[in-house]
Amino acid sequence: MWNTKLPVSTHLKQNGCDIVVRLSRKLEKITLSPKQLKSMADFAGRQGDVLALFLYGSYGTEWQTALSDVDLAILPMPETSWDYKRELELVAEFCHIGRSDDINVVNLHRVPVTLQMRVLETGRLLYVKDEILLADFKEMVIRRYCDFEPDLKSLYRDFDAGLREEFL
Repeated sequence: MWNTKLPVSTHLKQNGCDIVVRLSRKLEKITLSPKQLKSMADFAGRQGDVLALFLYGSYGTEWQTALSDVDLAILPMPETSWDYKRELELVAEFCHIGRSDDINVVNLHRVPVTLQMRVLETGRLLYVKDEILLADFKEMVIRRYCDFEPDLKSLYRDFDAGLREEFL
């Protein structure tokens, strides 16, 4: 049976802002076996409304720590709209397969283009139902990102300049 102890959280105040901190009872680096990753891919493949499944983020990289979670990105089939109940069903099954409650799943149709691009650039494809449909999604994301990137870089430059002006 997988860990049913939910993380404890506490609310802190810092500079007048509320911060929620997760305090696990025992911090351990999450390790998914190749069999578990294959089971996640197989589960995604049995879902008629799933086009692709990606593993992204720090898991399995040199940046993974005991505080790291597992980040999955799921791409629904085109013209598919999931309600939150459907997304929670998928999350629950991935957590069950991974035997951890520290598995996060994002719907690539519901996240900003910057995260979509990061998943496509750095993520590991675990499952794809149709390569052509995935290529169409990638093309759409790249187009949108390229349109948005100059504005994003300008925003980052202005933000950095403001921080330097205020604090350095």
